[in-house]
Amino acid sequence: MDRPVLLVAVPLEPAELDRFRDAFDVVHAPSREAFAGALAGRGREVRAIVARNVVPIGKGELQSLPALELVVVLGSGADAIDAEALAEREVRLATGRGVNAATVADHAMALLLASLRNIVPLDRAVHAKGWGWTCEPPASVPDTRLGIVGLGAIGRGIARRAEAFGMDVAYHGRNPQPDTSYPYYADLAGMADWADALVLCCPGGPATHHIVNAGVLGRLGSRGHLVNVARGSVVDTSALVDCLENGMIAAAALDVLEATPEEFARLAKLPNVLLTPHTAGRSPESLAAALDVGLAHLRGHFSA
Repeated sequence: MDRPVLLVAVPLEPAELDRFRDAFDVVHAPSREAFAGALAGRGREVRAIVARNVVPIGKGELQSLPALELVVVLGSGADAIDAEALAEREVRLATGRGVNAATVADHAMALLLASLRNIVPLDRAVHAKGWGWTCEPPASVPDTRLGIVGLGAIGRGIARRAEAFGMDVAYHGRNPQPDTSYPYYADLAGMADWADALVLCCPGGPATHHIVNAGVLGRLGSRGHLVNVARGSVVDTSALVDCLENGMIAAAALDVLEATPEEFARLAKLPNVLLTPHTAGRSPESLAAALDVGLAHLRGHFSA
């Protein structure tokens, strides 16, 4: 019996691809260009796709995929996937929601601590000016008031880590969650008034587009820190750059970014900005877990 054709639109190592080849005829398309080429060359045969959040799959792509039955996203986010278009075609969508939650929470906490304690500028100054260089002491971590935007698996992981450091935690989301004792703010600007730092770990999409804007940043204030491990679209980057340049907030630590080239250039020049290249959810352990979940989705579907 012919094996189902599986389009893997994720950069994977040969040993990782071998895990799929046992049961599938694998077409590896690790870049957008390769993905487009695979659709043109073998799209009509593809019955399943393993993708990541940045791979767009919508009505246009589905025209080249008449046999498609299942899309598996290695991770929790599926912002680039048109779920309605898939549903119209009765194509299943499965994600690895939660598989990298601990890794993202670790990264968010590292960014927050580095921002609060001014780690990167201090390191650069010592390298440039020598060990005897002195500066104003950075903020103390205990009793920091931390506002978490999005109290899902990642947000709860951040909250537990923050409590271990002695921080006070509150959260904002679409609705209060009855199974937690953390204070809930229905109004994000109101939580920004209270908080010393905001950590963003909410979903992307229209409902959260630019929810962190000039008004929220102004309420966070000149001693406030912003950490984003959610989606770049959650933050109005133009407003953020202006606030950072003018001392309206203290610092930002960003793993995701929606920015024009000019905005990025301005951010990259600022000493109070810490940038990582969308690596919060990446670790050998989280990738292995995502592959396990993805394979389980695929085997469950094709063995049914």
